[in-house]
Amino acid sequence: MVTERSGSGGESASNQEVPAALGSLLGLGDFRRLWICDGLMFQGLWMEGLVVGWLVLEMTNSPFWVAMIDFFRAIPVPLAGLFGPLLTDRFRRRRVILVLQSLNALALAAVALLYWGDALDYWHLALASIVGGVVWGLDWPNRRAFVPDLVGKSRVVDAMLLGNGMQALARVSGPLMAGVALAAVGVGGALMTLVLMAVLSVFVLLGMRSDARSPDVPRGFSRSLSRVTEGLRYVRGQRVILGIMVVTVIMNVWAFSHQSLLPVFARDVLQRGPVGLGLLACASGIGSVLGLLLVTRFRRDPRRVHIFTGGALLCCIGLVGFAGCQHFVLAILMLLIVGLGQAGFSSMQSTILLMEAPDHIRNRVMGTLVCAIGAGPLGRIQAGSLATLAGAPVAVASMAGFAILAMVMTILLLPGFVRRVASTPSR
Repeated sequence: MVTERSGSGGESASNQEVPAALGSLLGLGDFRRLWICDGLMFQGLWMEGLVVGWLVLEMTNSPFWVAMIDFFRAIPVPLAGLFGPLLTDRFRRRRVILVLQSLNALALAAVALLYWGDALDYWHLALASIVGGVVWGLDWPNRRAFVPDLVGKSRVVDAMLLGNGMQALARVSGPLMAGVALAAVGVGGALMTLVLMAVLSVFVLLGMRSDARSPDVPRGFSRSLSRVTEGLRYVRGQRVILGIMVVTVIMNVWAFSHQSLLPVFARDVLQRGPVGLGLLACASGIGSVLGLLLVTRFRRDPRRVHIFTGGALLCCIGLVGFAGCQHFVLAILMLLIVGLGQAGFSSMQSTILLMEAPDHIRNRVMGTLVCAIGAGPLGRIQAGSLATLAGAPVAVASMAGFAILAMVMTILLLPGFVRRVASTPSR
């Protein structure tokens, strides 16, 4: 594959208008199907988090056990991210995604059937969350590594903006749909909606034709293990990539853990029901959509790390403000700020890694990113424990404040991280 400078002409379409440049990617059939499937996946994830969180709150009346559901989902993610490429790199990327999404649909169907049969217990939800974590940990890096195969490495920035746009829209529509479904058809109807969406995602994937796979297929046990250490050494030796990983750990441990406590905020702090919960959860999604419109204007700007770190800091500042809110409208406004910051963080996270990493190690770098994201269980336990002892507002404010401090220390103590990134991707 020919790699071009991200700021050059040709396939990068840098001289095109933004809508035309982004829209032309949707003319690529396999990328369009993957993009739609991503939307269904994220829609389902945001719905599932609220539906299951609300169900657990009704079952246990405990903020701790609500947060622990997210903990169970996050438990397998680090191992799946670190060692998953040893398995997934052996197969066609399309087939890996198809098998994993089918497994996810079966797990959701089992939960729905148990609920309708009045046989659902907490441990069933915990087990389904673990399965969901395994699926996500194997699927997500494979999807991200698939993108350059479908669009060319010179158009990765545009593809990531489209992908993050779909994800941001799902952060709006998913929570709203969850809140409306819970209020209109109850937990059982909401669970069946999740099953139908998962099945639809599988059918969309069936139309893909790409046979792309990793250019460096692992062979033999010892060689496979050496690939893991090779990937970790590469990440450690690249200051920009290492910085991305460190900030990702910080955000997933101390910032994003607030999401597991949204049902507690909605019911116990702001005195709202399922629809209010949906509005709270979608507010940051609306902020992300607005933020992505701003980020799109700087899609060719080489200072991507500045956008990444600035977005992460803004997200945490918004969380501190949200934690202190006693009024529903003000809480919505603070979560809009959270979403604005998250747009910069999430849109540049994968973009920087895919542009910097050579093709042969791309999936392993993305797997390491999943491992960093998988640090989230520590935050879920912390959030649940602090919320039980001191209340959800104290938990969110203190953890977001610590995240700000940790990021500032990372920027100061990791030379070469926040700098002007060369526009030429690694080869």
